Amino acid sequence: MKRPEILAPAGNMECLVAAVNAGCDAVYLAGKLYGARGFAGNFSNDEIIEAIKFCHLRGVLVYVTVNTIIYNTEVDELIKYIEYLYNNEETRTNNGLKKDQITPKNEFLYLPLISFLTVVFNNSL
Repeated sequence: MKRPEILAPAGNMECLVAAVNAGCDAVYLAGKLYGARGFAGNFSNDEIIEAIKFCHLRGVLVYVTVNTIIYNTEVDELIKYIEYLYNNEETRTNNGLKKDQITPKNEFLYLPLISFLTVVFNNSL
């Protein structure tokens, strides 16, 4: 039987290091602009790269989240952010894609997307 992945949140580098040292298999983190957890410090672009290098040296996967509502006026900036992450060799290590395998016309088509839905149930009884 395959062991489930232990996934830990990392709101800043201190939390990330603690999660890795505690034995997680993967961490998830967000950039400064696109993290839904307002209390988390989140990571600058350079800190994301540093965090990924730290984790990969220790065999830990990193999931970079974009989990806020994106308005029409923010789409161009979001695309630049995703391009920054996608075009950085360190950030693409998790999904194993090589840039020369993907044509510019459809390059974002192959980015791994994972959707999470939080649902709250209310019992009216």
